[in-house]
Amino acid sequence: MNGVGLKHPLPSVAEGKRIYYGGSQHLLGRVSAGAGCGLVGAVCLLRYLTEEGKTSGELFPRQGEAPMETDAFRALCRSLQRRYLPVLPHFGMTGPLLAFGVNRLFRRCRAPYRARWCVSSRLFLPRMEEMLDRDIPVIFSAGPNFPFLPGRRKLRLYHRDRDGALQPAGGAVAHYMIATDLKDGCMAVSSWGREYWIRTDEYLDYARRVSAPFLSNLLYVTPKG
Repeated sequence: MNGVGLKHPLPSVAEGKRIYYGGSQHLLGRVSAGAGCGLVGAVCLLRYLTEEGKTSGELFPRQGEAPMETDAFRALCRSLQRRYLPVLPHFGMTGPLLAFGVNRLFRRCRAPYRARWCVSSRLFLPRMEEMLDRDIPVIFSAGPNFPFLPGRRKLRLYHRDRDGALQPAGGAVAHYMIATDLKDGCMAVSSWGREYWIRTDEYLDYARRVSAPFLSNLLYVTPKG
C-alpha cells in the first residue's frame, strides 16, 4: 500500500501554551470529557473541510493556521451538541447517530458530502485510503468489547521515537479517533489532542476478535453526485 494522507494539518485548539492536535474532549467539561470523542471528531472534520473551502463557513469560522482558543472551541462544541450531535453521559453516541448528525451539518453548511456509518471489513482500509486521497479526515472507532461490553481489552496505540520506531503508548476502547495518514501498514491518528500510530493489522484483528465490525468501523464520507 502506498502512503496517502491529508494535505494539511488538522485544525488545532489552544489551551494556554498547550496545543491540542485536532481538539480534545478533555476541554469539554466533566459531563462530556469521557464521552465526547465523537462530537470532537465531527467538529474537527467540519473545521478541516471549512478551512479547505468545502463548507459555507457559517458555523465553523476559518482560523487559518492559528489554533482556536479553548473558550471558542468549547462554545462551538456545546452548541452543536445541543442541536446536532447529542452526547449521552458515560455512553457517547453510536455510529449511526454520528452519521445522522454529520449529514445534518453537511446540509446546514452546504457541504457537498454525505456520510454513512460502517463499511465491510474487507473495505475498511480501501475506504480509508479513498477518503484520505480525497483530503477528508476519517473518523473511526475502536469499539467496545463485544459481546462482553464492560470488557476493557484495548487497541494498542503507539508513538514514534526519534528513529521512527513504534513504541507502545497506551490503548483505546469505545473511542472515536481521526485518521490522518495511512502508510507502511500503520495509520496516524488524532486522539485526545495528540498524534498516535496504530498498526492496521492489529486494528483489523481487534475489530474481528475483541469488538465487532459494526462497532469498530469508520464514518464513510463521499462527495455528492
